[in-house]
Amino acid sequence: MKYFIDNKIGEPGGFGDVYDCHSELGDRYAIKMLKIDDENAVLRFQKEVRLTSRLNHPNVIRIIACDTEGENKYYIMPKYQCSIVQIIPMLYNNFDRQYNVITEILNGLIYLHEQGVLHRDLKPQNILYNSDTDIAISDLGFSRQIDSDSLRLTQYGDVFGTQRYISPEQAQNSENVDDKTDIFAFGKILEDIVTNFLQYPIPNDEIGYIIDKCTNPHANRRFASSRELKSMVDNVYQNMLKITANDDISTSISLLEMGMMDFSDIENLALKLMSHAQEDSIEKFFLALSDDEYKQLEYKQLELLQNLVRQLKDYYTSQMWGVNYTDTIGSVCQKFYNLTIDSSIRALFLFIILEVGISHNRFYVMGIGESLIRNVKNNLTEAMELYSLLKQQPVYLSRLDITKRDLPEILQSYWN
Repeated sequence: MKYFIDNKIGEPGGFGDVYDCHSELGDRYAIKMLKIDDENAVLRFQKEVRLTSRLNHPNVIRIIACDTEGENKYYIMPKYQCSIVQIIPMLYNNFDRQYNVITEILNGLIYLHEQGVLHRDLKPQNILYNSDTDIAISDLGFSRQIDSDSLRLTQYGDVFGTQRYISPEQAQNSENVDDKTDIFAFGKILEDIVTNFLQYPIPNDEIGYIIDKCTNPHANRRFASSRELKSMVDNVYQNMLKITANDDISTSISLLEMGMMDFSDIENLALKLMSHAQEDSIEKFFLALSDDEYKQLEYKQLELLQNLVRQLKDYYTSQMWGVNYTDTIGSVCQKFYNLTIDSSIRALFLFIILEVGISHNRFYVMGIGESLIRNVKNNLTEAMELYSLLKQQPVYLSRLDITKRDLPEILQSYWN
């Protein structure tokens, strides 16, 4: 595919310039070209491309094509309308739109952190915008893989970033930071959004609390993780917007976690989850269920449980996860697989284990799948249900430490 460079776009500065471009088929893209041609800048640019290329999330920029070895070093990415700098003035006092935009940013940040990636230069200029529900974190040139053994590039100094969004610890040394430095930057971005770049006061004490906690000068006093931060943001904005269904769900899940719900309340919560909840609420629901509560739900509300597990399957298999959380998914699904007597639900949990383990190349999770799939030969109904799932979303079972003969005949076509 050939690409043709058009007008320069984007904010000036950094190691690369961004241009509008189009392919020979007429499709529109953006192209980032390295403009500083020295060894350190080239190494940093190549690292950015390598890191970004392995990420896969709708709220993180993706690379379509690249050349980091030729005379003109570049990568091509989707074309976005602008950065959120341009739309922040339109978000002032519009809490519904704010919540949508903030959720998109946090989803991308959670994904990066659970992949072990620190951004270290998070700011409005590096958050690209097409719509309130189509937003991507970009410019990973200063990002770092936690525990990476790769070369540390410090020729341009131990401190980088944009002053307003730099945490105190990053101002001292950009290498000596963790995910809380991105949480600090997010707090400043949240403040930009709710005050229109400090033109107006923070709208209420609850949002003020989130901003203050994010930007506490002591890193250990900030939110413990970007997931914890999102949970607080959800609670505050849903209360402001009077999103009663989701607010009730959040409260009910907390009661379930504390063992303070009877079974009729659990049934009502499951019904609400089907029509109102985001998929991560369904995950929290399953994690909060006791073994006996799960078995009772399967016995009394089998069709409802089947639908919830299908949604859980879509959630777990639609994105990439960090190593530790991949293992958690495998263990959780193994637990419910063993609790379940319904063949269709067993097939769904086994499919999750196989897809997540193989797509993430995680031997621990694949090992769980290997131990379970050997028994499918003894359950033709489960084998047929699993075949139906594999037909919709192929997963090639030859990655497992099994032979073709270990599989029921109906599944052997997915061993190749």
